[in-house]
Amino acid sequence: MPDYTELHNAVMAKMDFKSFFRHLGLELFPDDKVDPDGWVLARGCTFTRGEIYVNIGAHAGGWREPITKADGTIYQFVNRQMNRAPDDAVAALRVMCEYVGVPFGDEDIPSADSAMVVTPAAWSKFWVEKESKERLRVTAGITPQTCERYQIGFGKIKGRPYFLVPVPDEGGRIRAIRMIDENYSGRWMRRFPEGGPLEMSPKIFGLNELKTRNWKNVIICDNEFDRILLMQELKNDEWGALSLTDGWVRGWNSFLEGRHVVLCFSTLPKTFYAAQSIVGPLIDMARREEKILGLKLLKLPLADTPEDCRVYHWFKGGGTTANLMKLIHWAPEYSIPGRKCAKDQVKALVSFAEIEDPKNSDLHVRVPLTVIGETATIYDSPTKFRVAHCQRIQDGKCNECLDETFSIDVGRDEHLEACGSSKAHIEKLCQRLCCRWKQHPTIEILEKGTFREVLSTQYHQRLVDRPHEEHENLMIDGRYERQIQRKVVVRVPEGQPEPIQPRGYMATGWIRTNPKNSARTMIVESLEPIPEPYEDFNFKSNLDHLMYLKSLGWSAITQDLIEHRTQIYDCDEIILINLLTYCSPLHINFLGEQGIRGWVTAAIIGDTGVGKSRTFEKLSEIIGIGDIFSCNSGRRTGLTYAVVTLDRKWTCQAGLHPLNTRKILCVEEAQELPREELKSMGEAMEKGQLNINQVARESYESKTRIIFNSNPLGGRTLEHYPYGCMTLKELFVPAFIRRLDMVAFIRKLDDYQKYNERRVTNAQPKVSQEALRALVFFAWSIPPERIQFEDDEAILAAANRLSAKYGHCDDLPLVLPSVYRKTIARLAAAWAILDLSSKDELQTISVTPGHVNLVEKFLDGLYSAEACALDRYSDLAVRQRSMDDYRALEVELKGWLDPKRDRADQGYNPYGKLLYCLSIGTSYNRRDLNRMVGVSDAWMASALATLAAHYLITDGEGGRISITPKYQRFFKEFERKNPVESGVIRASGKVELNA
Repeated sequence: MPDYTELHNAVMAKMDFKSFFRHLGLELFPDDKVDPDGWVLARGCTFTRGEIYVNIGAHAGGWREPITKADGTIYQFVNRQMNRAPDDAVAALRVMCEYVGVPFGDEDIPSADSAMVVTPAAWSKFWVEKESKERLRVTAGITPQTCERYQIGFGKIKGRPYFLVPVPDEGGRIRAIRMIDENYSGRWMRRFPEGGPLEMSPKIFGLNELKTRNWKNVIICDNEFDRILLMQELKNDEWGALSLTDGWVRGWNSFLEGRHVVLCFSTLPKTFYAAQSIVGPLIDMARREEKILGLKLLKLPLADTPEDCRVYHWFKGGGTTANLMKLIHWAPEYSIPGRKCAKDQVKALVSFAEIEDPKNSDLHVRVPLTVIGETATIYDSPTKFRVAHCQRIQDGKCNECLDETFSIDVGRDEHLEACGSSKAHIEKLCQRLCCRWKQHPTIEILEKGTFREVLSTQYHQRLVDRPHEEHENLMIDGRYERQIQRKVVVRVPEGQPEPIQPRGYMATGWIRTNPKNSARTMIVESLEPIPEPYEDFNFKSNLDHLMYLKSLGWSAITQDLIEHRTQIYDCDEIILINLLTYCSPLHINFLGEQGIRGWVTAAIIGDTGVGKSRTFEKLSEIIGIGDIFSCNSGRRTGLTYAVVTLDRKWTCQAGLHPLNTRKILCVEEAQELPREELKSMGEAMEKGQLNINQVARESYESKTRIIFNSNPLGGRTLEHYPYGCMTLKELFVPAFIRRLDMVAFIRKLDDYQKYNERRVTNAQPKVSQEALRALVFFAWSIPPERIQFEDDEAILAAANRLSAKYGHCDDLPLVLPSVYRKTIARLAAAWAILDLSSKDELQTISVTPGHVNLVEKFLDGLYSAEACALDRYSDLAVRQRSMDDYRALEVELKGWLDPKRDRADQGYNPYGKLLYCLSIGTSYNRRDLNRMVGVSDAWMASALATLAAHYLITDGEGGRISITPKYQRFFKEFERKNPVESGVIRASGKVELNA
């Protein structure tokens, strides 16, 4: 082992601490700031934040912070800069030895140069085999061509398999070999070799390619694996990528001269802020010296968790190169944190809530937001004007605005003040802008801009409207923050009269204070729609995932998700309904009709604790899309729409139903939905358009896949009902029920021990998150012409069979014969997509008779199950309308209406009067009928019981009695065959009316 005392003395004899501190990333102030003892004021750029004093004189190497009063030796400072243990003096000494060129002298550990220099010929024995290349391609996205290009090898270290990558540094030497543990599907691990020399000093990789290809645009990331993926996906001579280790060295600025630079670090807060504090100030200094053309800091829209924070996760999650270029285009120019942006700079805000921060006032910003509504206010504001006449100019006292055209930039407060202002007031605004002498010249408006007022809130990918244990605020993209709603003013581009649709946008504009009410608002100059992940779905790059799922089949996919994701057993109906809803296309073409609704709406009604909510939550977490609205904690207006007043103006506010158009929404505790809301929502579910015709009028696209999770009303269970399907009548109105494509009724298990059975599987999950996400996005992006039905007659036959069995109950139109063929068609299309049924490598989806048969069996099993019993309920409706008992009832009624009994000689009969009153068609309660007919309660109860026994009357809402369709058919036939008795009924009514 080396003699550390001698090494220390040798290093100190050759060390120039002034240059060494700059090598570690410090920006030293000018020499006139040096005091007699050699202390220099410097600015820290790595783990040292703010200002710091370093010594280059009498006590060379020492350091101290003026704020915290902390100090230490050069060894501690080196370790601090390199994020190492502060007491590891040996590691720090090794770094200093390397800097001054003193051999460290460690015989037991090979040096970096001797151990790491690897030639392609020597490395070829480690190249990955065909099976390993396939694994890298499927699980990590690395193609075989990339393996060969970067000499990715395969070997074992201490018995564990690793993928190895030789990485040349900025000097052209292979100083580190990064490796990926095969057991973790592409997870980047640590430097190689294990137990070998630690790379303490910062390194930059990819410079060889930068020099040979001369990229004009450079993406800098903090991970070599991310760099390799970027180089694979960019495929453009204009773009390249570099990667870093342990910070930035000032001398590397020269590598970036004449290029545009994009910093794309991990989105984890610690690493992302390090990108600002480490790389930003140094490259910003180079930019001020005009050495680089521009600098942007890119934050990818990821979950900010270790499992979803890197460029690797971006491409694995379905991100495309085209979408990455859009995000880079949207990213603002970088500015040093703490400094105000110049006029030509745009400050990037992470959340729309940041407009409330006073330090952002009057800044030009770029922020993602969600438009949730639009007011009826559309107004014009002058953007260019001139002075037509001024008395001061005419008198020769001024010529400042003579022949001058004045422009009002989009970000000026005057555009806010112009809203609702009169023509005279707008003219005063222009006079105030052009004349410093406070004159009142005549103004001529040359150009006007059109502005709209819209209601906005924070942009989110997934919004769960449920309270959290520790936070009352909502969780938006992994952050808890209070949801705000603000009215913003948008400059409408010329030739765009259409309304601004509710969705996510990247807004660029100015944060201003409204001169009228002092409210902080935003003037938006441009709204760029933020593409949803499914909108940028790349079929070719996800073909491997899809073909793999095709080989599994729908049954294996379902069982794998049950075993490894939901753990909800003996209730396969729940996950099948969720998967079919997720995999339903937007539109289908069937029987010559184009653009039929393809999105599925479903309901799951069950007892508490059967797994309704857990199944959707797990699937939405895996796929990354799927909003949840709870009717317990959310208002009705949060689901569909609200009409609210803002500054005494009525405006429509879109709820989660239209905001999730073309996506999916789960409505929890649906039994709490007001019945009056179901009618308008049912129409939107069918037509895909939510129309609002109240004080304010608006129309929102609402092509939303919906799953309603509900419990029976009143805390009851399905066992409380003779027919479980009757719960649907209590929850929803018939117009809403007929829009539901399928409904499952789930009872809790009778054998409670099954809930606590140990179900252990040692098998690895077959369905990965990326594969399931690709399946859903494929379903959402497939056009209707690529969905082909092989046998239309099979669908029609299945619709006829199910309608004959379940379609007779008018009060529960779950199976509506007139339109049920379309329901079968859309469910069969969703099942075919889930099964990835295709004969041409997924260029088209083939809906086979087998899929129709699966849908028919599935629906038949749902509706004939003991928990539902829709078949028996439908059979009851058939019996209620049947005329088989006509003869028996006819004889009984003739006895009631005998002219020889009960004042029939006076033209009055109480039975006739009762039948006459019911025939009018009005619903009555028993007290009203007793008063009209004039009989006792016992008599009325007996008569009504007889009619009810033959299904001629029914008790409706509130116990009111009304006649059934069978009553109408029966008495039409009765009047035709029995004119005498019919005359008694009419005469009884006439006598009573004349009386």
